[in-house]
Amino acid sequence: MKTILVPSDFSYVSLKALEVALSLASQLNARLLLCHVYRDVPIMLGPMFTLPVSEDRQEYLVRLKQQAKVARLDKQVMVPIRYLVRSGDTIRELLHVIEEKEVDLVVMGTQQGPSFLDKLFGSTTEQLLRLSPCPVLAVPENTRIRELRKIVYASDLEPDNKSVMQQLFRLKSLITAAITVLHVKTDTEATSGLKDDLKASLFDDFAGNDFSFVQVYNRHISAGIVKYAKKHHIDIIAFAEEHRNNWDSLRLASTSGMLLYALDVPVLAMPKQPGGLVSSSSSEKQDEVGKDFF
Repeated sequence: MKTILVPSDFSYVSLKALEVALSLASQLNARLLLCHVYRDVPIMLGPMFTLPVSEDRQEYLVRLKQQAKVARLDKQVMVPIRYLVRSGDTIRELLHVIEEKEVDLVVMGTQQGPSFLDKLFGSTTEQLLRLSPCPVLAVPENTRIRELRKIVYASDLEPDNKSVMQQLFRLKSLITAAITVLHVKTDTEATSGLKDDLKASLFDDFAGNDFSFVQVYNRHISAGIVKYAKKHHIDIIAFAEEHRNNWDSLRLASTSGMLLYALDVPVLAMPKQPGGLVSSSSSEKQDEVGKDFF
């Protein structure tokens, strides 16, 4: 059975992500892992001493279960849900959970309208998009809950896109969805036949799979993707995300960031190089885990 991780901070956007995850888990016959990561807040006893204060982990567990009950109010599905509470750095802990629990997909919410720090460093969702070894589905706060029927993969037609296509077809085999490969051609793109060769290679490599190909023209890749997505009322937009180091992450804009904040449909980031990025934690984690079936 597949495992879908849903990080929660108990906000409205995380509730929306949980609703999408419930519908998706029902389609994929998957189980959910609902996780909250919190930080210990130290108490200052003086200039030289601090006393760490651990929040009530059991209270967080109760809140996770309450959120799950709210999310399932209008869902007539039987989806197994497990609950997990951890403390520490949010991104690092989520990456550990992904590896330790062998997570197949992460579904998390994202707010529209990034703050200055989000623009500089990227939001928690955007950071996880760049670092996760498994696909991450980012759900905008105003997204509509519906089954995934029309998937558009925004491709740069590079040779290393093959692994992403393989992941998409595995997803397609589990749900009834149409896949369209979208390429945005810009003014600066080379006019050589390289892209045409890569397009032909794409059809050769996946000759036995049903998908369509569309090419549009726009000065900016992200703007071209957004325009196409809104015009054709797609259910999900997928793209390949390369793992970047910290220096690469210090930027004011990115294609992934633009898609997250400009679209009202879920955005699926597919890693070009699937695999674990973090080693297991050296210290044993004490998880607060419960299990329910909804």
